[in-house]
Amino acid sequence: MSGKGTNGQHPAPAHALACLYGEPASLNPTLHYRKVGGGTVFDHYVASFNAVWNTATPWREGEN
Repeated sequence: MSGKGTNGQHPAPAHALACLYGEPASLNPTLHYRKVGGGTVFDHYVASFNAVWNTATPWREGEN
């Protein structure tokens, strides 16, 4: 979601599809965020996503 590809040359994405963190996808709609000039919701969502992503740890089989 940071907008950087493996070589760092890709522009930041202008669209994001998301559901709420911590809830089963079956209980949540998919939200479509689009970056628009002067808007703040997209950037706020990306910052929130990155904050959660940066605290994630790899899943290992046998762990809950």
